[in-house]
Amino acid sequence: MFKVRRRRDLVRELASLRRELGELKVGLAEQVTTRRLVVVDGDGVQRVVVRADQTTGSVLVRVDAAAGETTGVELFAVEPVNDVGTAEAGVALYQAGEVAGSWPAG
Repeated sequence: MFKVRRRRDLVRELASLRRELGELKVGLAEQVTTRRLVVVDGDGVQRVVVRADQTTGSVLVRVDAAAGETTGVELFAVEPVNDVGTAEAGVALYQAGEVAGSWPAG
């Protein structure tokens, strides 16, 4: 009798886990929400960083470099500060941690 009862419990628990896993898959398929997504290579080096905050969205694609010495390109969009001015979008090029160029210029 004990084995039968335990088996029923396991079957019930397995069915519950399958149901929950199915619901999780549906939820993830609809939307994954985050403020920062980092894609790393096989060595754990950050290659792509997608970031968003209250006023800015950006995508940075970079090569491996020393800490603080980003070399890469960033696409960005920035809302006006304190609702004054206009929103901006552009591209920035980084070389060894310094802005080497940008569009629009400035």
